[in-house]
Amino acid sequence: MTPLLLLALAADPLPEAVRGHRDALAARPWDARVQAGLEAVRRQVAYPQPPDPALRVRPDAPSGLRHRVGPLDLLAASTFGSLLLAGGLVARQSVRPPWAGPVVVAGSLILASVTAVAALTAAPLDPGLVVAEPTALRTGNGASYPSRLTLPAGAEVRELHRRGGWVQVELPGGGVGWVPAATLLAGPRYNQL
Repeated sequence: MTPLLLLALAADPLPEAVRGHRDALAARPWDARVQAGLEAVRRQVAYPQPPDPALRVRPDAPSGLRHRVGPLDLLAASTFGSLLLAGGLVARQSVRPPWAGPVVVAGSLILASVTAVAALTAAPLDPGLVVAEPTALRTGNGASYPSRLTLPAGAEVRELHRRGGWVQVELPGGGVGWVPAATLLAGPRYNQL
């Protein structure tokens, strides 16, 4: 287990543990240990069961190719595939000019390099915001607006807009509402992995 995960798991408040795992996942989305740690911490959050699916608070588990393949694995696979393709193209040519083999191999290596650079320089995932304490999700940016539901400590939301000490957030189910900015943990808090 990495020191970051131990720090996040040892953190007393649950929102700090969620925040730490979200930050780690933003930096290393393919790391299965971070994904498992985040799911373990999420199981401790008391998510409400709202009647409206748009107000779903529990986020989905990480999915997609970005959460399964690391950049070095992608580089190795693209390099191997490019060299295999280059070898096949060179071998299949019936009439070969002397420059064809090196050109095909060089082109394949350039393709592998571009693929690896694109994977390595992809924008990091947005770690989002974490609710630090139970707070009401309101229909407007003020305490006088009606509450839609209560977000538990550790709930994860995405920031849409800020106004007057309030943050408009989007829930994992797609619902939108406002919470006081003081009730949110902004990330990333842990920059060194």
